[in-house]
This record gives sequence, C-alpha cells and structure tokens, in this order.
Amino acid sequence: MPTKDETIARVYDDFAGHGDLLDTYRKAKKLDPTITMKDVANWRERNLDKKKQLHGYNSFVASAPREEYQLDMWFMRDNPDLDDYKLPALIMVDIFTKMTFAVAIDNKNSESVEKGVRQMMTWMKGTPETLYTDDEAAFSALNMRNYYEEHNIRHIITRTHAPVAERQIRTFKDMIFKRLDRTGSKDWRSEQFLYNIALVYNGMRQHRTTGITPMDATKPQNEATVKNHLELHRVLKRKYPKLNVGDRVRIYTKKKEYAKERYGVWSEKTEVYRVIDKRRDHGQWFYYTDYRHEPFMRHELLKVAGE
Repeated sequence: MPTKDETIARVYDDFAGHGDLLDTYRKAKKLDPTITMKDVANWRERNLDKKKQLHGYNSFVASAPREEYQLDMWFMRDNPDLDDYKLPALIMVDIFTKMTFAVAIDNKNSESVEKGVRQMMTWMKGTPETLYTDDEAAFSALNMRNYYEEHNIRHIITRTHAPVAERQIRTFKDMIFKRLDRTGSKDWRSEQFLYNIALVYNGMRQHRTTGITPMDATKPQNEATVKNHLELHRVLKRKYPKLNVGDRVRIYTKKKEYAKERYGVWSEKTEVYRVIDKRRDHGQWFYYTDYRHEPFMRHELLKVAGE
C-alpha cells in the first residue's frame, strides 16, 4: 500500500493535478481516507518550491541608542534642476532614537565614503555596536573594514535595502526640496545646509513611531518610552519556512534598473546553494551558505524543496 506522501505526489503529479492545497487534498483523500489537510500541507512544504516570498521582513527593534545605525547612499536624480543632482550623498540613522544626519560626498569610492562616515559619526556623538548597510561596494572596502575593526563595529550587509535609512532619505529629500523652494537656491550639497536640515529634523520633528523628537529619544529617562513605542509598531506578521543546516536555497538578487516586472528577484533555478551553518546574534538569526563567506538574513533566502 502506498504511503500518504506517495499518494499525494501521485495526485499532484497527475495530468489533471498541480492544483491548490484544497484540490490536492480532496483528490488524495478519495484514494486514502486517512489523509488530512495537514498531511497535504506538509508534503507541499517539503516538495514544492515557493514562487514568492513575503515582501519586506520582520522588524528588528534595538534596545538602546547606538545599538544599530543604518547607512545608505542616495542621490537627487529625481530633481535634475538641482546643482550636482547626480553626485552622491550619505545618510546615517540610529534605528532606536531615529537621530539622522546626512552629508554629501565627492564620489562613490571608499575614501569619500569613509570621510563622510567619520563626519556623521562625530555628529552622532558615538559609534554603534552594529552598522547595517546594503551591499554597496564602498561600504565593504578594505579601508572601511579597517575602520569598523578600529571602532569595534559589527558590519551587517544586506542584499536588499536598509529600510529605516531608506525612509529617512525620503523625509530628508522632502525637507530639502521645501527649503530650496523657499530660498530659490539649487545648491543642496553644502555641509552646513545638510547639517541644518538634520538639526531641524532631530530637534523639532516628532517621529510618528516614537512619539518624540530624535533628540529627546537620546535622553536616558525616555528610553523605556521609546522602546515601548518601537515594540508596538514592529512588524512580526511575516512567516518564513524554517531553515536548517543542509537546506537548499536561492539567493536574493537586486533587479537591474530597467528589468521587467516578470523577472524575479531570486537567483536562477540552476543557482541553488546549501545552508552550512546558522547562528543567533543580537536577537537575530543569520544563515551561512556555500555561496559566500558573509551570512544572510532570513528574508534574503528562498527555501527550495527537495534534497
């Protein structure tokens, strides 16, 4: 007598199969009345690749100021009327307090990035335990790795985006546009101009998540309030299939700038890798694969069925 898995596979692989969970369950149960919906769900989990993964990822909530900063590079390409709109800038945000600073840099090379990072760290009045960035090459260059080691900074690289920093970029751009409109200027890159934008944001803008200004969020007496507000707003609804050592995965890849919507964000089906280790650090799981030495976060891996 065939096993439950063999019966479910037979139904699913039949010419009239390849249906949804309920359809497969109904057909399999006709052949084996002991089969349950859970049996079918478990079989699909083990044997069928997921085509999509939930957008975004669950929030990480820092416990105190300077536990994690996010760093990102940005441009003003959406407003070509501005001076030097193609030149880069950096933004840095403390994900606990939302304290944010921005600085223009001359180019994307690592020396310019290091100069900008050092300046913003000075304004932040301290370095973080963790710096979270995307995979921009300059953020991982030798001089930057030396800087992280010098200041005992754990550098986490994501293949997606630094989400808090991305939101701050949109906020700062809006403030920059409004300020330039009032003054009639097109020069957005001076250090003093961007520093003044940051002073207004940090000292006068109440953040919608924390309920207070970033400056007030740095005060020790407000830490518990900030932590409670962050916990209330954190995202925990995204559920991913459990990953274990030995599981097969595909890797998140950024779409090319003009890629069609139908092109996926995962490595090709022929580019499948193994999870070789997983470790929990600072309240988060990190997964090591045979693709690269650096770890991945869960949302960057798509579990692939089969052995």
